Amino acid sequence: PVWSGVNVGGVLLRDIMPNIGLEIDGSDGGWNQMIKNLTEALVHHLFPKHIQPSSV
Repeated sequence: PVWSGVNVGGVLLRDIMPNIGLEIDGSDGGWNQMIKNLTEALVHHLFPKHIQPSSV
């Protein structure tokens, strides 16, 4: 995912957790569900009448 390219102090998030945000993440952090929820909320906010979150 694009957001995994975020870095803090020059360290890429994907270097620390290569599978972060993927279905195979395996962590208890719920990253995949969090990103899905965030995406649905943004789409609903930006396009409330045109696109429903379930179509994302």
